[in-house]
Amino acid sequence: MNDLIKITTNEQGLQVVSARELYDFLEVKARFNDWIKRRVIHYGFQQGIDYVEVDGFYSNLSKRGEGAENAPLSKNLENDGMEGFSKNLEKGGRPETDYALTLDMAKELSMVERNEKGKQARQYFIDCEKALRQVTTIAQAPAQPAQLSRKELALMVLQIEEEKEALERELATARPKVEYVDEVLDTNDCVVTTVIASELGYSAMAFNKLLKERGIQWKVDGVWVLTSKYQGKGYAQMRTHTYHDSTGKRHTTMNMVWTQRGRAMLHYLFKQQPKQLPAAA
Repeated sequence: MNDLIKITTNEQGLQVVSARELYDFLEVKARFNDWIKRRVIHYGFQQGIDYVEVDGFYSNLSKRGEGAENAPLSKNLENDGMEGFSKNLEKGGRPETDYALTLDMAKELSMVERNEKGKQARQYFIDCEKALRQVTTIAQAPAQPAQLSRKELALMVLQIEEEKEALERELATARPKVEYVDEVLDTNDCVVTTVIASELGYSAMAFNKLLKERGIQWKVDGVWVLTSKYQGKGYAQMRTHTYHDSTGKRHTTMNMVWTQRGRAMLHYLFKQQPKQLPAAA
Protein backbone atom coordinates (compact mmCIF):
# COMPACT_ATOMS: atom_id res chain seq x y z
CA MET A 1 0.00 0.00 0.00
CA ASN A 2 1.41 3.41 -1.05
CA ASP A 3 1.86 5.90 1.80
CA LEU A 4 -0.31 8.81 0.71
CA ILE A 5 0.05 10.29 4.19
CA LYS A 6 2.55 9.09 6.78
CA ILE A 7 0.93 7.09 9.61
CA THR A 8 2.97 6.38 12.73
CA THR A 9 2.40 4.67 16.08
CA ASN A 10 2.84 6.51 19.37
CA GLU A 11 4.04 5.08 22.69
CA GLN A 12 0.47 4.15 23.64
CA GLY A 13 0.13 2.03 20.50
CA LEU A 14 -2.23 4.49 18.75
CA GLN A 15 -1.83 5.31 15.07
CA VAL A 16 -1.42 9.04 14.48
CA VAL A 17 -1.19 11.39 11.53
CA SER A 18 0.41 14.82 11.12
CA ALA A 19 -2.29 17.45 10.72
CA ARG A 20 -0.02 19.52 8.47
CA GLU A 21 0.65 16.59 6.13
CA LEU A 22 -3.08 15.89 5.92
CA TYR A 23 -3.68 19.60 5.28
CA ASP A 24 -1.16 19.55 2.42
CA PHE A 25 -2.64 16.40 0.88
CA LEU A 26 -6.19 17.80 1.01
CA GLU A 27 -4.99 20.99 -0.72
CA VAL A 28 -6.99 23.18 1.61
CA LYS A 29 -7.18 26.83 0.48
CA ALA A 30 -7.45 28.39 3.93
CA ARG A 31 -4.45 29.02 6.20
CA PHE A 32 -3.49 25.94 8.23
CA ASN A 33 -4.06 27.55 11.64
CA ASP A 34 -7.48 28.86 10.65
CA TRP A 35 -8.49 25.54 9.09
CA ILE A 36 -7.56 23.31 12.02
CA LYS A 37 -9.02 25.60 14.67
CA ARG A 38 -12.34 25.90 12.81
CA ARG A 39 -12.57 22.14 12.40
CA VAL A 40 -11.78 21.46 16.07
CA ILE A 41 -14.41 23.94 17.29
CA HIS A 42 -17.10 23.03 14.76
CA TYR A 43 -16.88 19.25 15.16
CA GLY A 44 -16.09 19.15 18.87
CA PHE A 45 -12.73 17.38 18.74
CA GLN A 46 -11.05 17.09 22.15
CA GLN A 47 -7.39 17.62 22.87
CA GLY A 48 -5.80 14.59 24.51
CA ILE A 49 -8.44 12.30 23.01
CA ASP A 50 -8.67 13.13 19.31
CA TYR A 51 -5.43 15.06 18.89
CA VAL A 52 -2.34 16.37 20.67
CA GLU A 53 -0.82 19.77 19.99
CA VAL A 54 2.96 19.57 19.64
CA ASP A 55 5.82 21.82 18.68
CA GLY A 56 7.51 20.44 15.63
CA PHE A 57 9.56 21.36 12.58
CA TYR A 58 7.76 21.79 9.31
CA SER A 59 10.01 22.27 6.31
CA ASN A 60 8.99 24.59 3.51
CA LEU A 61 9.93 21.80 1.10
CA SER A 62 7.11 19.60 2.39
CA LYS A 63 4.34 22.05 1.50
CA ARG A 64 2.00 21.09 -1.34
CA GLY A 65 3.84 17.78 -1.81
CA GLU A 66 7.18 19.19 -3.03
CA GLY A 67 9.95 17.01 -1.60
CA ALA A 68 7.66 15.66 1.12
CA GLU A 69 9.89 12.62 1.60
CA ASN A 70 12.60 14.94 2.97
CA ALA A 71 10.34 16.72 5.44
CA PRO A 72 11.85 16.47 8.97
CA LEU A 73 8.31 16.41 10.42
CA SER A 74 7.49 13.15 8.63
CA LYS A 75 10.81 11.67 9.66
CA ASN A 76 10.25 12.57 13.31
CA LEU A 77 6.72 11.12 13.21
CA GLU A 78 8.01 7.86 11.79
CA ASN A 79 10.71 7.52 14.43
CA ASP A 80 9.06 8.86 17.57
CA GLY A 81 5.25 9.02 17.16
CA MET A 82 3.56 11.95 18.91
CA GLU A 83 6.74 12.86 20.75
CA GLY A 84 8.59 12.94 17.47
CA PHE A 85 7.50 16.49 16.68
CA SER A 86 10.78 17.85 18.00
CA LYS A 87 12.27 21.13 17.06
CA ASN A 88 14.73 20.74 14.24
CA LEU A 89 16.29 23.74 12.55
CA GLU A 90 18.19 21.97 9.77
CA LYS A 91 17.78 22.78 6.05
CA GLY A 92 16.52 26.31 6.63
CA GLY A 93 13.05 25.47 7.83
CA ARG A 94 11.13 27.05 10.68
CA PRO A 95 9.55 25.59 13.82
CA GLU A 96 5.76 25.47 13.63
CA THR A 97 2.96 24.00 15.72
CA ASP A 98 1.56 20.74 14.46
CA TYR A 99 -1.12 18.31 15.69
CA ALA A 100 -0.90 14.55 16.00
CA LEU A 101 -4.35 13.32 14.93
CA THR A 102 -5.96 9.98 15.61
CA LEU A 103 -7.08 8.07 12.53
CA ASP A 104 -10.74 8.66 13.44
CA MET A 105 -10.21 12.41 13.47
CA ALA A 106 -8.16 12.27 10.27
CA LYS A 107 -10.95 10.31 8.52
CA GLU A 108 -13.57 12.82 9.63
CA LEU A 109 -11.49 15.81 8.55
CA SER A 110 -11.00 14.17 5.16
CA MET A 111 -14.71 13.43 4.76
CA VAL A 112 -15.89 16.96 5.58
CA GLU A 113 -13.71 18.49 2.85
CA ARG A 114 -16.23 17.04 0.35
CA ASN A 115 -13.77 16.76 -2.52
CA GLU A 116 -11.93 14.00 -4.35
CA LYS A 117 -8.80 14.41 -2.23
CA GLY A 118 -10.90 14.04 0.94
CA LYS A 119 -12.54 10.86 -0.34
CA GLN A 120 -9.17 9.48 -1.31
CA ALA A 121 -7.60 10.23 2.07
CA ARG A 122 -10.56 8.79 4.01
CA GLN A 123 -10.46 5.53 2.03
CA TYR A 124 -6.71 5.36 2.54
CA PHE A 125 -7.09 5.59 6.33
CA ILE A 126 -9.82 2.91 6.28
CA ASP A 127 -7.57 0.58 4.27
CA CYS A 128 -4.70 1.18 6.69
CA GLU A 129 -6.94 0.26 9.66
CA LYS A 130 -8.05 -2.95 7.93
CA ALA A 131 -4.44 -3.90 7.24
CA LEU A 132 -3.54 -3.28 10.89
CA ARG A 133 -6.44 -5.43 12.12
CA GLN A 134 -5.36 -8.28 9.84
CA VAL A 135 -1.78 -8.10 11.11
CA THR A 136 -3.02 -8.03 14.74
CA THR A 137 -5.33 -11.01 14.15
CA ILE A 138 -2.52 -13.04 12.64
CA ALA A 139 -0.17 -12.11 15.49
CA GLN A 140 -2.74 -13.13 18.12
CA ALA A 141 -3.77 -16.38 16.43
CA PRO A 142 -2.71 -19.50 18.35
CA ALA A 143 0.30 -21.27 16.97
CA GLN A 144 -0.53 -24.30 14.88
CA PRO A 145 0.78 -27.59 16.25
CA ALA A 146 3.83 -28.93 14.51
CA GLN A 147 3.16 -31.53 11.85
CA LEU A 148 4.33 -34.99 12.88
CA SER A 149 6.45 -37.04 10.54
CA ARG A 150 5.41 -40.52 9.43
CA LYS A 151 7.95 -42.02 11.81
CA GLU A 152 6.64 -40.01 14.77
CA LEU A 153 3.06 -41.00 13.94
CA ALA A 154 4.05 -44.67 13.72
CA LEU A 155 5.81 -44.52 17.09
CA MET A 156 2.78 -42.84 18.64
CA VAL A 157 0.47 -45.60 17.33
CA LEU A 158 2.81 -48.29 18.70
CA GLN A 159 2.88 -46.61 22.11
CA ILE A 160 -0.92 -46.41 22.22
CA GLU A 161 -1.21 -50.10 21.25
CA GLU A 162 1.28 -51.11 23.97
CA GLU A 163 -0.62 -49.13 26.60
CA LYS A 164 -3.88 -50.71 25.43
CA GLU A 165 -2.43 -54.25 25.68
CA ALA A 166 -1.02 -53.55 29.16
CA LEU A 167 -4.44 -52.32 30.33
CA GLU A 168 -6.14 -55.40 28.88
CA ARG A 169 -3.68 -57.65 30.76
CA GLU A 170 -4.42 -55.83 34.03
CA LEU A 171 -8.16 -56.20 33.47
CA ALA A 172 -7.78 -59.90 32.67
CA THR A 173 -5.84 -60.40 35.91
CA ALA A 174 -8.37 -58.48 37.99
CA ARG A 175 -11.50 -59.94 36.37
CA PRO A 176 -11.59 -63.23 38.40
CA LYS A 177 -11.18 -61.30 41.64
CA VAL A 178 -13.93 -58.86 40.71
CA GLU A 179 -16.26 -61.67 39.66
CA TYR A 180 -15.54 -63.54 42.93
CA VAL A 181 -16.31 -60.46 45.02
CA ASP A 182 -19.53 -59.81 43.09
CA GLU A 183 -20.62 -63.42 43.54
CA VAL A 184 -19.89 -63.35 47.29
CA LEU A 185 -21.72 -60.05 47.79
CA ASP A 186 -24.75 -61.27 45.86
CA THR A 187 -25.03 -64.61 47.67
CA ASN A 188 -27.89 -65.26 50.08
CA ASP A 189 -25.59 -66.79 52.69
CA CYS A 190 -25.62 -64.82 55.95
CA VAL A 191 -23.42 -64.83 59.03
CA VAL A 192 -24.15 -63.99 62.64
CA THR A 193 -22.54 -61.12 64.49
CA THR A 194 -20.31 -63.47 66.49
CA VAL A 195 -18.52 -64.60 63.32
CA ILE A 196 -17.77 -61.04 62.11
CA ALA A 197 -16.71 -59.99 65.63
CA SER A 198 -14.25 -62.84 65.74
CA GLU A 199 -12.86 -61.90 62.30
CA LEU A 200 -12.22 -58.36 63.52
CA GLY A 201 -10.80 -59.43 66.89
CA TYR A 202 -13.72 -58.67 69.19
CA SER A 203 -16.00 -60.64 71.44
CA ALA A 204 -19.65 -60.74 70.38
CA MET A 205 -20.74 -58.64 73.36
CA ALA A 206 -18.04 -56.02 72.82
CA PHE A 207 -18.73 -55.86 69.10
CA ASN A 208 -22.50 -55.41 69.57
CA LYS A 209 -21.79 -52.58 71.98
CA LEU A 210 -19.41 -50.97 69.51
CA LEU A 211 -21.97 -51.25 66.70
CA LYS A 212 -24.48 -49.46 68.90
CA GLU A 213 -22.01 -46.69 69.85
CA ARG A 214 -21.24 -46.07 66.19
CA GLY A 215 -24.93 -45.74 65.33
CA ILE A 216 -25.11 -48.89 63.20
CA GLN A 217 -27.61 -50.86 65.29
CA TRP A 218 -29.87 -50.50 68.32
CA LYS A 219 -32.19 -52.73 70.34
CA VAL A 220 -35.95 -52.91 69.90
CA ASP A 221 -37.82 -55.22 72.32
CA GLY A 222 -34.58 -56.99 73.06
CA VAL A 223 -33.67 -57.56 69.39
CA TRP A 224 -30.78 -55.87 67.58
CA VAL A 225 -31.92 -54.03 64.43
CA LEU A 226 -30.19 -51.63 62.03
CA THR A 227 -30.61 -47.89 62.48
CA SER A 228 -32.45 -45.98 59.77
CA LYS A 229 -29.15 -44.86 58.21
CA TYR A 230 -28.21 -48.45 57.35
CA GLN A 231 -31.62 -49.90 56.64
CA GLY A 232 -32.75 -50.79 53.12
CA LYS A 233 -29.22 -51.28 51.78
CA GLY A 234 -29.08 -55.08 51.91
CA TYR A 235 -26.68 -55.19 54.86
CA ALA A 236 -28.74 -57.45 57.14
CA GLN A 237 -31.79 -59.71 57.32
CA MET A 238 -34.14 -60.70 60.13
CA ARG A 239 -34.58 -64.42 60.68
CA THR A 240 -36.99 -66.32 62.89
CA HIS A 241 -35.54 -68.96 65.19
CA THR A 242 -37.82 -71.66 66.65
CA TYR A 243 -36.99 -73.53 69.84
CA HIS A 244 -38.69 -75.61 72.60
CA ASP A 245 -38.36 -74.97 76.30
CA SER A 246 -37.87 -77.62 78.99
CA THR A 247 -41.58 -78.30 79.10
CA GLY A 248 -41.70 -78.93 75.40
CA LYS A 249 -43.47 -75.68 74.61
CA ARG A 250 -42.57 -74.15 71.28
CA HIS A 251 -41.25 -70.59 71.09
CA THR A 252 -39.93 -68.25 68.34
CA THR A 253 -37.40 -65.45 68.50
CA MET A 254 -36.08 -62.92 65.94
CA ASN A 255 -32.36 -62.51 65.24
CA MET A 256 -30.52 -60.16 62.91
CA VAL A 257 -27.95 -61.78 60.64
CA TRP A 258 -25.51 -60.07 58.30
CA THR A 259 -25.45 -60.53 54.55
CA GLN A 260 -22.13 -60.78 52.74
CA ARG A 261 -22.62 -57.15 51.69
CA GLY A 262 -23.12 -56.13 55.31
CA ARG A 263 -20.12 -58.21 56.35
CA ALA A 264 -17.96 -56.40 53.77
CA MET A 265 -19.28 -53.04 54.98
CA LEU A 266 -18.33 -53.80 58.60
CA HIS A 267 -14.85 -54.95 57.61
CA TYR A 268 -14.39 -51.74 55.64
CA LEU A 269 -15.60 -49.48 58.47
CA PHE A 270 -13.63 -51.10 61.24
CA LYS A 271 -10.41 -51.48 59.27
CA GLN A 272 -10.52 -47.87 58.13
CA GLN A 273 -11.04 -46.50 61.67
CA PRO A 274 -9.06 -47.19 64.86
CA LYS A 275 -10.63 -49.72 67.16
CA GLN A 276 -12.55 -48.00 69.91
CA LEU A 277 -12.83 -51.02 72.18
CA PRO A 278 -10.15 -53.47 73.28
CA ALA A 279 -9.96 -56.66 71.25
CA ALA A 280 -11.17 -59.89 72.78
CA ALA A 281 -8.54 -61.89 74.60
